[in-house]
Amino acid sequence: MKLLVILFATFILVLLGTFLFQGKPDFIFSGNLGMAVFIIFTGFSHFKFQNGMAMMIPDFMPAKMFWVY
Repeated sequence: MKLLVILFATFILVLLGTFLFQGKPDFIFSGNLGMAVFIIFTGFSHFKFQNGMAMMIPDFMPAKMFWVY
């Protein structure tokens, strides 16, 4: 849920920034930058919260930590 807040907050902040500096909102750039920040935080969480990520993998899959990394 926190990642979704990061996605929308980044999108809105960049959208406001493009509106203030360029005079018109740039939805494509704002969406691209919001998604990039979202993916960076998701990738970081794989290393920070590795045990929590491993618990989400089904039991029938071997080597859970391998799939987390």
